[in-house]
Amino acid sequence: MWCMATTPKAAKPTTHLTDEQLRELADTVAAGKRATVYLREPLPGQGLEAGASARVVAVDGRTVIVRPRGVDDEIPFEAEELRRTKAAPAEPKKAPPAKSSTRKAPSKRAAGAPAEPPRPPEVSVPAPVRRRAASKAGPCALILRSDESGEWTLEVERPGGQQLKPARIQPDVVVRAVRELQNPAAVKTVENALSAAREAAAKRVDELKRKLQEAESALNSLDSDG
Repeated sequence: MWCMATTPKAAKPTTHLTDEQLRELADTVAAGKRATVYLREPLPGQGLEAGASARVVAVDGRTVIVRPRGVDDEIPFEAEELRRTKAAPAEPKKAPPAKSSTRKAPSKRAAGAPAEPPRPPEVSVPAPVRRRAASKAGPCALILRSDESGEWTLEVERPGGQQLKPARIQPDVVVRAVRELQNPAAVKTVENALSAAREAAAKRVDELKRKLQEAESALNSLDSDG
């Protein structure tokens, strides 16, 4: 009869955001309070190292939208890419296996039977670790818009529906960029928009000139009366 002593298995440390932590973060943001998380992997494109802090902006399922410290942008991360503590939790030390309270009797080998050759030691080769990207990859959208006054803006829509702040662009830059695309329909559309804006600007100039002439005429009449 065998008698083996057993020890309880140590719990695996939490290295990323759990479901409970996601709910806590969502409740904290909903209450208008500040919630902070930390990056598990570096983000070289933004100059961020592993362990960099980030303020939570919103929580959508297992996606957490954050604003890292020193970055004027909101970036979506998955729960597996973030943690609640700045330093990574230490791996628990494995307890040594308990010795058996009894010993197994050595097996008897038949007389004259050849001894079994020693088995070579088993060597475990760790599998390569695949590092996840710091931000989600996916399609993005670039949108050029013009208004009635001839002002052009560029809007960038990132994966997950996140939009960056529109940036103003000079009309000549828009024309050069669209012509590089070698798309006649796009070039024609931009040229038509510029022509309409040019005509509207010319009308505003004529109207201002007319008002200026009226003001000068009124001023001259006042001077003659004096």
